[in-house]
Amino acid sequence: MGGKMKKLTVVLALLIFALVNIAADNISGRLKAEIKMKEKIVSGEFKEIPNLIKNAPSFDTQLIFVHFAKKPTKNFIKNLRKQNIEIFPKSWIPPCKNHPTGFFTARIPAKSEMLKTLANISEIKMINSAEENSQFFNDLAAIETGASAVAESPYNLTGEGVRISVIDSGYQLDHPDMPEAVIAVDYSNYIAEPDSDFTVSNESTHIGHGTHVAGTILGQGTLSNGVWKGMAPGADFIAIKVGHDNTGMINNSALVHSIYASRFYYNA
Repeated sequence: MGGKMKKLTVVLALLIFALVNIAADNISGRLKAEIKMKEKIVSGEFKEIPNLIKNAPSFDTQLIFVHFAKKPTKNFIKNLRKQNIEIFPKSWIPPCKNHPTGFFTARIPAKSEMLKTLANISEIKMINSAEENSQFFNDLAAIETGASAVAESPYNLTGEGVRISVIDSGYQLDHPDMPEAVIAVDYSNYIAEPDSDFTVSNESTHIGHGTHVAGTILGQGTLSNGVWKGMAPGADFIAIKVGHDNTGMINNSALVHSIYASRFYYNA
């Protein structure tokens, strides 16, 4: 009997260990690293900011993507807030065929114990960082998409009647070749509230990527007597800024929301 009980105890211990590690595996390694680094910065253990978090919006808090099998109820979200998990309701991206979980953007204190709290909530299927940075590589876009063909015969398309959302760094909205923006909004310091800041021009003049890309798409050819135009000069221009002024980096939470806003807020 004693031998059987010992075996049962060992099996249960292994099962508990496995379950804990399955939950922990639902938290991305990058997120764990970001929070650990922030803790070391705040405590003074790190004297220099590691590259992984140098563009973080805060060292005291962490933006995350929290995944669910289906959209949680308002009461569930309310209970999360009581646990210091601030869900942004307008950020919900529903699941789809090839991505079985939907997700919210959320903000939590940048503390390792918060990850343990999240891991113990069975409704949460996965948690990853919303502060990972992306970069634009638009120099190959025309070739990769075949965009040059649409302006040629027999199509001769100009973009008229189409709304185009350009998601990039700031824009020189008063540039002579730039069409007047139907909507201009800044999500570079995204807080999950649409239309929070209608200033999209760059404070740092050495980053002109948004102006460049918008010109490639919607340039009017004013300064060249129509010789140098964008690919869709007749389209309506929606200017959405997500890139930081000094680095050009984009928080993924801002990028995800700007894509969602383009479609569902601004009808692009």
